[in-house]
Amino acid sequence: MTVKLNHGFFIEIDALNYTLCHKYKGKARDGREKDAVKTCGYFGNIESAVKEYLRLVQLENLKDETLSSEKFLLAIDKSNEVAVEKIIKRIGESEKKLSNGDRIRGMGDEELAEYLTSFQNTFGEEYEGMMSCLEWLKHPVEE
Repeated sequence: MTVKLNHGFFIEIDALNYTLCHKYKGKARDGREKDAVKTCGYFGNIESAVKEYLRLVQLENLKDETLSSEKFLLAIDKSNEVAVEKIIKRIGESEKKLSNGDRIRGMGDEELAEYLTSFQNTFGEEYEGMMSCLEWLKHPVEE
């Protein structure tokens, strides 16, 4: 699953990591502009990945500022408050869109083995079964 954030940042979520990445416009060796992705870090939980995202965005937004410590802290607090609200909303939206296929891709080995050994194939004949299976994989998870 991927959680898109602002400023070109996104978090890739898999069974082992929360990977914070930044998509930006870079330069190729010949000087032409190209899309590039930088991995900003691997984290054990979403909170740590979001904190690093906030730190990086704040550094970028305030890099040319000269502020008193009080104004700096107020700017950071306001930035954090707005960002946390948006991130929680986006993560909630992403979780709502989780399909059966996404759920299976996110399973650990033991969970997947248990799921496969208890799965009842109800998809029918070869082609029809494949189409039915694809439809099921794309369908939202029903808890």
